[in-house]
Amino acid sequence: MLRVDGDLVVKRVQRLPGSKLRVTSANEAYEPFEVDLNNVPGDFAVIGRVVWYGRQI
Repeated sequence: MLRVDGDLVVKRVQRLPGSKLRVTSANEAYEPFEVDLNNVPGDFAVIGRVVWYGRQI
């Protein structure tokens, strides 16, 4: 889970060479973007990890 511009969003994050993060969405309507960890935007933070647990009731 990420905070981007005051919004909480669930995205996939991949660490890239050169201290960058590639942020992608499961929804193809949203374009991927990169975050430079050497110059992090003011309102960007990794809040936590989303874990899904499914079972049959």
